[in-house]
Amino acid sequence: MKKFSKLFCVLMMTLMLVMPFAGVDAKTTTKKKTTTTTTTSTATKSTDENAINVYVFYSSTCPHCKDLHAYLDELKNDKDVKDKFNIVDYEVSTAENIDLMNKVSDYFKANITGVPFYVIGDKYFEGYSDNSKSSILDAIKDNYGSSKYKDVVASVLDGTAGELDDQGSNVVGMVILGITVVIIIVLIVCSSKNKYYDDEEESDTEDKEEALDEKTEEAESEEESDDEVEEESDNHDEIKEIKFEEKTSNKNTSTKKNTKNTKTSKKK
Repeated sequence: MKKFSKLFCVLMMTLMLVMPFAGVDAKTTTKKKTTTTTTTSTATKSTDENAINVYVFYSSTCPHCKDLHAYLDELKNDKDVKDKFNIVDYEVSTAENIDLMNKVSDYFKANITGVPFYVIGDKYFEGYSDNSKSSILDAIKDNYGSSKYKDVVASVLDGTAGELDDQGSNVVGMVILGITVVIIIVLIVCSSKNKYYDDEEESDTEDKEEALDEKTEEAESEEESDDEVEEESDNHDEIKEIKFEEKTSNKNTSTKKNTKNTKTSKKK
């Protein structure tokens, strides 16, 4: 029973730790427009109004940026993917675009030192190689049509990204506080249950010891009674033997007297 109680407590604590994260999205809040950022961009639009945005910060002299654009153009010719995303380019030769890139980098708390730097939903990437292709394609497919799609760069542009991040931190803080309170409550409940089971086991042990003592006393009493019966039997046998000896002795005495009388009679 005690092992079951501990297992139950562990399961409850695990469940309480997981539940708060199941329905909480730390960055999902009501957006309120504050300030906006002015930038210069070029875009390749999709015909699908639900298409997501792939934001690319690049330099015209960067060879890896050219390789990235070549791969995005390749996806634009893929009938299964081409309508799922738009390409939004920011050339970092202007101060406005560099400022936007720094703000997006700050949002992700990333130390971006070069280009290409590109963002798909709430995921960012730095640098490009052939190994990057699968990650880019997966990010496009995962975000397209998803209710969890977040256009981070758009929120930075309209000035709501900082507010989302701050409110998200508050939500996370409340979640942590709630988890702490739940853990304390579960520990108190489990401690009380364990104490109850300990007391119950102790009581059962005492009952068993008392029952064993009673059986021992009964056995000793029966043994004493048997000894008394045996002693009485021995005494009875001794009495019978004494009586027998006395009877025999009397008989012998009577026989001797008769014999003496007979001899006296003969002499006469």
